Amino acid sequence: MRGTKRDAEAVLAEALAAASQGKFGLAPSALTVAGLLGVWFDASRRKWKPTTEACMRASADVWVEVLGAVPVAKLTAADVERALTLFERERKYAPKTCRRLFTVLRCAMRWAVKRKLVGSNPVDDVEPPAIPRREVRVWTEEEVARFMATAARTEKYMLFRMALATGMRLGELLALRWEDVDFKSGAVHVCRTWQTRPLLKG
Repeated sequence: MRGTKRDAEAVLAEALAAASQGKFGLAPSALTVAGLLGVWFDASRRKWKPTTEACMRASADVWVEVLGAVPVAKLTAADVERALTLFERERKYAPKTCRRLFTVLRCAMRWAVKRKLVGSNPVDDVEPPAIPRREVRVWTEEEVARFMATAARTEKYMLFRMALATGMRLGELLALRWEDVDFKSGAVHVCRTWQTRPLLKG
């Protein structure tokens, strides 16, 4: 994330000191959305897996680019709604991506409220981006048999067979290791996933 980390930490320390003196919800004007996201990210990253951390960083960077200069104390629900409209209409982000961006900013702001840096979270007043429901069509036994007959002639046959037998996702299949397979019990343990897609996509 862009911005001076040292400056952000100094501002946060000042704000936390004010909170400890009973001056709740009085984040200094120097504490911007970018600064808040930076310290929130550093405080939270130890709880995340590497793939989650990378996703959170990419999402936070988007907010820094769009609302980074806005003082946290002056951030409004309207600011957030305008940004979400920008993501959807101009940047053409997918609904799931918009929902993830929304969730990241909401988490950061809730973190700030919990630490008495702001009195309320304006993101809570914004309706989360909707994710359209898609009807899932399940293959028939005949379609599965026809597909596997064709797949048997390819080098990816075992990959397809494992996917159909377990319902595992592609990233989970690609990340499998021999030690994840218990041949005695016939069980496969999903311990990790492989990131094969861009973190933010339109």
